[in-house]
Parts: sequence; structure tokens; C-alpha cells
Amino acid sequence: MLTYEELRRINAERKKDYEDFKAKHNKRMAKLEKKEQELIKEYERLRNLVFGVTVKMTVK
Repeated sequence: MLTYEELRRINAERKKDYEDFKAKHNKRMAKLEKKEQELIKEYERLRNLVFGVTVKMTVK
């Protein structure tokens, strides 16, 4: 049987590991969200470019 102090130590280690994991996860997610926003902007830019070219071609 584990003593109260041992259980507190184990719990503190697990909590620290979880906090480290959570920080890494949040950092990773922030990078992915930034990348996603960049891709959305690029997609919109390209879609508008194609739309502009299509309109010009149909007018002539």
C-alpha cells in the first residue's frame, strides 16, 4: 500500500506531465490554426483570381 506522501508525489508528477502535454498540444494547435488561416487566405486569393480571369474571358 502506498503512503499518502507517495500518492501526492505520483499525482504531482502526473499533473506536471499532463500540463507539459497540454502546453505542447496548445502550441501545436496554434501553429495548425495559423497554417489553416494562411491556406484559407491563399485559397480565397486564387479563387478570386480565377473568377476575375473567367469574367474577363467571357466579356470579350
